[in-house]
Amino acid sequence: PIGGSIGYYTVYANVNGASVYFDSDFKGTIANGELTVQVYTTGTPYNTYRVSMNGYSDFTGQITDYPAQGETVKLHATLQPVQPTPTKSPVSILTTFAAIAGIAAVLLASRRE
Repeated sequence: PIGGSIGYYTVYANVNGASVYFDSDFKGTIANGELTVQVYTTGTPYNTYRVSMNGYSDFTGQITDYPAQGETVKLHATLQPVQPTPTKSPVSILTTFAAIAGIAAVLLASRRE
């Protein structure tokens, strides 16, 4: 087992239920806007943190501060909702213009009569 002094990271995020990862290690989920993660201060330090939730773009940040014994380092993540991909019309723009031109031609022809 690793031993030694313990410090903490508190991850603050705007989406409850979002998953928190340090490097590729799952650490838990956000509840009431935060998650506190215990780490050993003598362990190998983490480099990145990622917060993810279905329907939102992942947030990834760099970990540049490391807690000392009994200290808490605050990390913040703001998740953005994923914008739905617009669906393309089954009718092309050229077909639409051709239809409008055809209708205009019929209207002009009927006026001349």
